[in-house]
Amino acid sequence: METERKDLGREDWIKAGMTALFEEGIRAVKVDRLAKRLKITRGSFYWHFKDQADLLQSMISHWTEDQLGHAKALESDAGAPTGLARIRAIIERIRDKDIEHDVAMRVWAYDHKPAADAVAIVDAARLRLVEASFAETGLPKADAHFRAHLLYYFQLGDQLSRERPTKEERNTQFEMLTDLLARK
Repeated sequence: METERKDLGREDWIKAGMTALFEEGIRAVKVDRLAKRLKITRGSFYWHFKDQADLLQSMISHWTEDQLGHAKALESDAGAPTGLARIRAIIERIRDKDIEHDVAMRVWAYDHKPAADAVAIVDAARLRLVEASFAETGLPKADAHFRAHLLYYFQLGDQLSRERPTKEERNTQFEMLTDLLARK
């Protein structure tokens, strides 16, 4: 094993754990495997974490904060889009950047309550934002609520589908669906 890298910190271990989770699933998030991935001894791990459970909780917190931060930015930035433009920005973010991350967290959430709780928090924040965006188009609250859930659940189904349309096809599908759902 290489000598300890002095610049390796807690965040590096979290990122390595997240990468292992996204690439191989939760079974790959083991101290020995992460140490090999980072090319360092496992002793470094214990400078930053009490145990593996501490790392797992830190990974959940990291993912949750990252996802909520993106939602908050779309919600509160003065220059952020509104209405349909914001809905498109939310879906693009999930679809283009976070699809593997979302799927990995959802798979882990099936048998790990803290991960399930985090996914529920992120889903609720995203749904509130999409619902508010539909309401900004002039839809009644009940319609905005229903359409937000329909669009979001379509997105989740798309993530889990084995069908892999091209990026252009996927963009066209979401444009058509968003336009359809925005009709009064």
